[in-house]
Amino acid sequence: MKSNPLSAYAGTVLVTILWSSSFVLIKYGLSELPPFLFAAIRYTVAFLFLVVVFVALRKKGNPSESVVALIGGKRFLLGAGVFGYTLAQGLNFVGLFYMPAVMASFILNFTPIFVLLLGILLLNERA
Repeated sequence: MKSNPLSAYAGTVLVTILWSSSFVLIKYGLSELPPFLFAAIRYTVAFLFLVVVFVALRKKGNPSESVVALIGGKRFLLGAGVFGYTLAQGLNFVGLFYMPAVMASFILNFTPIFVLLLGILLLNERA
């Protein structure tokens, strides 16, 4: 299957717009809903959308091999669901509830430094 550079650029622009508008849109939503409920609704809708896309791709005979491989790793999926989405994103929404979006984004951008330090301390990784 040939890739289309124009669709790659369009996808990149779309993802950038979605990610960059997330904090602002979440701040608006938090004025109406509590943080964990809002996060739960957001990610449930995203999950349902991805299930529809996955089923449609599977019917075409073109399932994503990486997704199929992940489904086999049930522990990985459970851990990613609990820590990566429920806990991390729920706490992100709580943080946005209590502080400005700019400050939450600034703190979130320190994630690679925290991962580096935890990798050194817990996994004994050295460059």
